Amino acid sequence: MSRLLVPIAALGAVCVLSGCGREATPTAPSGSTSFLVGTWRGTVTIQVDPRSPNPPPPTSGDMTWTF
Repeated sequence: MSRLLVPIAALGAVCVLSGCGREATPTAPSGSTSFLVGTWRGTVTIQVDPRSPNPPPPTSGDMTWTF
């Protein structure tokens, strides 16, 4: 059992420490801006399955998303 535990512990330590001290560097210029950038506003409606017994009425409200 202990013969197997040492290599597994060493592998875990290598995996944990391999990402330390390095910063990601870009390999290419960043692409164009996404079409989602900005603030999107609208109305969201939540409705329980109308086939359920005694479903509550749909609920609506304003929603704002910022990307």
